[in-house]
Amino acid sequence: MPEEDNEEERRPSTPKRRQRRTSWRKEGVDRPATLWEECCLGRLHLKTKRKEKHIRVKKLKTYQQRERERKQRDTRIERL
Repeated sequence: MPEEDNEEERRPSTPKRRQRRTSWRKEGVDRPATLWEECCLGRLHLKTKRKEKHIRVKKLKTYQQRERERKQRDTRIERL
């Protein structure tokens, strides 16, 4: 029985570490981001685990933007 108690005492270190990471409530999630999720967002470097100076999150193009670019490309090809 005492050995099991020791295991329980050792375990809580991970949630504390997770809480220290920056929250990402802006993204509509109600919990702190995990390390991997922050790396995906571009906030942390996966190997060095250092904070990125500038948050680089690639914005996805909308369908309309892609269509506009496609039309521009087509007209350019026609002109040549």
